[in-house]
Amino acid sequence: MKTNKILGTALLVGLLSACTHTNKYTLYFDNGSSTLTKENKQKLMKITSDAKFDKAKVVISGHADGKGNLKDNIKLSDKRVIATDKEIVELGVMPKKLVKLASSEKSVSPGKDLSQERRVDITVTK
Repeated sequence: MKTNKILGTALLVGLLSACTHTNKYTLYFDNGSSTLTKENKQKLMKITSDAKFDKAKVVISGHADGKGNLKDNIKLSDKRVIATDKEIVELGVMPKKLVKLASSEKSVSPGKDLSQERRVDITVTK
């Protein structure tokens, strides 16, 4: 499964604005990890109940903090998206409903809480 590396902003905005209801969720990860925690899996159970509606779309956007090598961080973001995608599909959401993105911060801002950057954002529109 390959993550979409580039998705035009206009396309994404159009996808989200065409829907009548949007729910946003965030899953946080440990440093250097793409493993879903027990808490993340519990959140995904709620998310998938929203995502099973006929016209629902799910945008999964992976992120990494700016520490380390940018290329490695993008790979880690991608792994987080893939782990999340796999769990959502296992919970019964059709793969065609999923849009996957991966990115990384380019640098670390002084004093910034990096744990907030190690995440997957999920937007469910229906």
